[in-house]
Amino acid sequence: MQYTKSFPYLIIFVLTTFFNLSLNCQVVFEAGTPPSFDQKKLIKAPVKQMPTLNYNKLIREDENDKLNSIPVRFGFLHEVNYTFENSGVWSDLPNGDRIWRLKIDAPEAQTINLNYSKYDLPVGGKLYIYNDSRKDFIGPFTNLNEKENGEFATGFTKGEACTIEYHEPASQRGNAVL
Repeated sequence: MQYTKSFPYLIIFVLTTFFNLSLNCQVVFEAGTPPSFDQKKLIKAPVKQMPTLNYNKLIREDENDKLNSIPVRFGFLHEVNYTFENSGVWSDLPNGDRIWRLKIDAPEAQTINLNYSKYDLPVGGKLYIYNDSRKDFIGPFTNLNEKENGEFATGFTKGEACTIEYHEPASQRGNAVL
């Protein structure tokens, strides 16, 4: 009889402990705007153009998928291989830090989200994503966002273009992988 009276307390303890563990595992995001917003003389970010989509073909594919109980597609994946070494532009800052930027243009896109197969930022490195108006930006993402598998994905930015910006501290030059 004593066991049944203490059982609800045991459940509450277990749930509270689990909830606290879940909260402790959340990544803390920093606040702040991309450093380029305060810079006047940066080299213009080069643009990588995504192919224009054939929406009629995609609609037909989606209708066929629905008939075959395939989950709804929320976007179209363009596989690319853009890195610090083969894309974008580096700009040196007066304090020795650097900013790397690359603009992605996806004609007629409503939103853009980015997936990274390699994401390894050093302490102090910060990644931002923003649209052309600079009103919709996400980040900074840091080394705290790293996953065991080395992959990473960002949320959405509105519009058909976004700029990826990485701020590299002088003390960490060349240590990031993206």
